[in-house]
Amino acid sequence: MAVRSMAVQQWPGFATEGLMWFSDLTQPAMVLMHNAAPMGTAGGLLPMAVLSVYLANIHRSFGGAVNSSAIAQSSSDQQSVMLWLRPKLRLFLEWLCVGMLWFGFQAPQALLLYVLSSASFALAQGSGPGRYVTRAALGPLFGLPPVGQQTALARDSLQADASRSEAVRKLFQHAAELRAKDDIAGAVSTVEQLLEIEPRNARAYFALGKLHSKDRQWGESEAAYLRSVELEEDGVQQGRAFFGAGIALYNQEEYDVAVDALQKAVERCPDDAEALLSLSAALAKVAKFEDSRAAVMAAAEQDPMVKEHLMDGLLADLDKAERAAVVLESSSGKSAAEEDLTHLSGDEPQAGGKGR
Repeated sequence: MAVRSMAVQQWPGFATEGLMWFSDLTQPAMVLMHNAAPMGTAGGLLPMAVLSVYLANIHRSFGGAVNSSAIAQSSSDQQSVMLWLRPKLRLFLEWLCVGMLWFGFQAPQALLLYVLSSASFALAQGSGPGRYVTRAALGPLFGLPPVGQQTALARDSLQADASRSEAVRKLFQHAAELRAKDDIAGAVSTVEQLLEIEPRNARAYFALGKLHSKDRQWGESEAAYLRSVELEEDGVQQGRAFFGAGIALYNQEEYDVAVDALQKAVERCPDDAEALLSLSAALAKVAKFEDSRAAVMAAAEQDPMVKEHLMDGLLADLDKAERAAVVLESSSGKSAAEEDLTHLSGDEPQAGGKGR
């Protein structure tokens, strides 16, 4: 539309700087209103050339091995629709070219030259030799190797990934065998070898945490579990890792931090009765007895065995612990008051002598 508008408005150069028979690019081949052909027979060359190129593009688009292969790879229903639709669509586009020819005879030569060059370029680029020449001329984009080398590199990468996965699988299996033989040190060494191959393997860190806990190496166990949490994407597995870290922290008597880790484990695994009972124990250690009872009750709802065999005893132990804490707190407060009273009355003993 822009080129046609420029030709109609007689932009500088359009009327005088054409070549051969179309020196005036503003002229059409025919002026139907006056029943005239300003350019004579030569005026029909460009419209016919445009028509030929468009028909060639249609033929290339609807024929050839590529389109047949695409149809063959489709489902049976899709094949039926495509086989029915393709000839009709092709016929429609070919008949559309008749209207294009009629329009071309009345269009300025500048517009026809623009359309012819664009359509010819598309035809040349889409042909087999055109694609090869274009790729050879442009070369690899963004520093990529040629297609053949890319295929070889991709194949080598897949083979390397497969070999690495097989090595990891064998190391996991060997670590499990050593663990079954109670060779914890050997199993730890094997998992550490695995982590040298895949340093971001969350499950390997989880296994390492379990092995360290088996050997009562609580600091190492905590670190491995927390690293597993960082790398793990599965929420449930994250909960299991938080549970392991909470147990390790509990055994290091870091009860406040253990409560935090175990609460995160319960958030991710709310139906895990073992995590709830461990949280109850940690809460009791920080004197949060009501929360501890709530955790026991929640565990009983999740596991009938807890309700039948453990709940009453656990709640009774919590009651005793709470009473003992109250007595201890009261006793500590009384002793402090007695010391203050003694100090105020002046009855405390003097260093090196007797009190007054």
